[in-house]
Amino acid sequence: MMIESNIIPLSEPFMSLLKVLTEMDLKPDMKNCSFLDESWLLPVCDVYEAIPCKELGMVLRYLSGRVFVLKLLPGSQAQVDNCVHPGDIIDEINGISLRNASNGQAGVILSRLKCCPLSLRVLRWCGRDRDTYRPIIKLLRALTEENPSLQLGPSHSSGQLTNQGLRPPPSQCHKEGRQV
Repeated sequence: MMIESNIIPLSEPFMSLLKVLTEMDLKPDMKNCSFLDESWLLPVCDVYEAIPCKELGMVLRYLSGRVFVLKLLPGSQAQVDNCVHPGDIIDEINGISLRNASNGQAGVILSRLKCCPLSLRVLRWCGRDRDTYRPIIKLLRALTEENPSLQLGPSHSSGQLTNQGLRPPPSQCHKEGRQV
């Protein structure tokens, strides 16, 4: 009998919590869930839409199932549009997920969609506060070690962002990179 009296008072707060939750309008952004297996932190997620005549002009690097932008080719549509930056992750192309992508997968998709409208879901390497997105710090370090000329992020008025302590050794920019 003593056990039952203890259960009843605990059920009231739980039922109260359930009532509050049913009244909340929860709208999670399931399109930005790529890193939820690794972290509860969500990256800044943007969509880049373009209709390229030829190529977007990005050099990509596949690392740990992710597709990183290594470099934007001078004068390319990607550079002129200023919507994708070195260090960003291409997470999706026209609704096709690149999570756990194999080498060349993004290039194959992009070549099939040549001269067609493109929608790229881009995960930013840093937040709006300019802090590095913590779940990818190790991957960014690996990228800068093998690609020392990698300059992370968009330009400021004062020049390129620094690699925020991710010091690169000597250069091999296109090693295992792909131009699309």
